[in-house]
Parts: sequence; structure tokens; C-alpha cells
Amino acid sequence: MSIVIAVCGLMLMLGPTPHQPPGWRYFLTTAAYVCVLGAAIYAMSWFGFVYVAPFFALIIMLMIGERRPLWLALGVVGMPALIWFFVTYILDWVLP
Repeated sequence: MSIVIAVCGLMLMLGPTPHQPPGWRYFLTTAAYVCVLGAAIYAMSWFGFVYVAPFFALIIMLMIGERRPLWLALGVVGMPALIWFFVTYILDWVLP
């Protein structure tokens, strides 16, 4: 695998692509997602998964631009409930 990486790197050095790195907007958006994720994990340590996960799901869904009420309801209520069910009953683990 290291040989493949080295050969591909050599090919890029000899004939670079016209690809431009993404702008700062994408990096700031990623930083916002990371901050929201960090805040959610911190909040889960204080309040627990059941109380934080729906709000976290709503924030992330609104950040990515989802506005359809059915999908918001499924993402805010359905997914955290499904995750809680599988982790608690199927895997027999305890969520914070």
C-alpha cells in the first residue's frame, strides 16, 4: 500500500491537477459541526442521551438545511428513540 501511495504522490508531483482546495466557508462550516458535536457530548455527560439527543439531532438537521416536517420529526424523535432502543435492549449497554 505504501508503494501505491508513493507512486500516486510521484504522479501528482510530475503532473499536478488543476484542483483547487475548498474555500474557508467549508472549513468554518465543519468547525461549526465539530463545535455542536462537542457541546452535545458535553451536555450528554450532564443531562443524558435521552434529553440531549433530540435537540442535537434537530440542530444538525437544521444546519444541513432540512426543513421538511416529516423528516424533522423522524430525525428528532425516531432516530434517537431507535438508537436508544438498540443500545439499551439489543446491545444491553447503558447510555449516559
